[in-house]
Amino acid sequence: MCDMNFRFFAALSALLPTIVLSCEKVDTKGRTPGATISITPEPDTVLLFTAVRVPEDYDWHRDTAAGASSCELLLYKDMELAAVYHTGPQFFISTDPDTHHLIGGHLYTEYVTDAETVVGRDGEELFRYAGRELLLGILPFGSSVYTVGRHRSGDICTFRKNGELLLQMEDCRIFGDFGSSAYGRTGALYRDGDHFCFCYQDLSGKCWKVVDGQKSKVSVPSSAGRTVDVKIHDGKEYIMYEATLGSNIKTPSRTYSLGPVGWSSGGIVFCDGALFAVGNRYNKANGIMAVEEGAAYVNPSVEGIFFGVPAFFIYGLKSEAWAVIAEGDGFVVQEGEDVLYEIPSAYIFTRDCAQATEGGFLIGVTPRAKGAKPYLLFEDEEYVVNINGYITSVAMEIKR
Repeated sequence: MCDMNFRFFAALSALLPTIVLSCEKVDTKGRTPGATISITPEPDTVLLFTAVRVPEDYDWHRDTAAGASSCELLLYKDMELAAVYHTGPQFFISTDPDTHHLIGGHLYTEYVTDAETVVGRDGEELFRYAGRELLLGILPFGSSVYTVGRHRSGDICTFRKNGELLLQMEDCRIFGDFGSSAYGRTGALYRDGDHFCFCYQDLSGKCWKVVDGQKSKVSVPSSAGRTVDVKIHDGKEYIMYEATLGSNIKTPSRTYSLGPVGWSSGGIVFCDGALFAVGNRYNKANGIMAVEEGAAYVNPSVEGIFFGVPAFFIYGLKSEAWAVIAEGDGFVVQEGEDVLYEIPSAYIFTRDCAQATEGGFLIGVTPRAKGAKPYLLFEDEEYVVNINGYITSVAMEIKR
């Protein structure tokens, strides 16, 4: 049976026939699809995406079976169907898009039973542990897999290695998760050179960094009211915080003002060496701001305020940034104040359904209309995925 546990969308399910993928290039004005065609990535890269498939005659939007039948999770590599995984409680794989993580050429999955959390890779169980956790980060490092999670019943957070508890944090707030525009596809856990780290804030307001498993205190400015984000970059601390006169980012060399407006959520991003602040401002706008003015890599076109919620940002190789913004029942892709692309009446289920590429962006789009096929928006072209279902994540990665 389908796992009925979307974190922010409806559930769905059904029994699945075997269907071969076909990808069709579609005129972006919606004319008749042309011949079957494959996206050809650069020679040193691989295009990955995941999708959930249901029978052709089943309306997954309504989910009339109420989770009583099975679904399949599909993995594609360079537009070819690479693997099919059964979902449901007997297979410990969920249909929830938030539980599918493409990292380093592998598909990591998370599943919660009545009493345990199960983490898998490429359809095989890696480890499980007692307790029902919402994962905030997954990071393969060496031969191990590290996770940061939060108990679903409270504010207790954990840091684990291959499921083994290394650190338990009570009444804390982890900085970052899989949905934040300020964090990558590994979520709250990330690499800093040859090290791995995450940061958190305890109930007293003190902030901590955990680098290679070692915990130490972060030096937050005494003028800070609310700490918005803490990042480790090149071994140094960067702190985004609110003070009496507005918001700031403290770097190892100086403190930068982000202006008088506070940020309800947000974070610090390093893009091609550039330092950005991103997130949601209290005036209900979404902002991205180039922090270190005067640097050669700062492009004013990436700065701006984007009205519309939700929104998230994807980042290019040369200080490029695009906002993906909800508009009506669809989305627009925007650079600065310029709308580059309109996506009418569709779902983009997670932030990992979008990624920058060398020539623009790659987005996994699922139309709202019954019977409409999901498609990849890749460098201004649409490529239909010929299944009844929805896309849950995309990735363009260096071949390993």
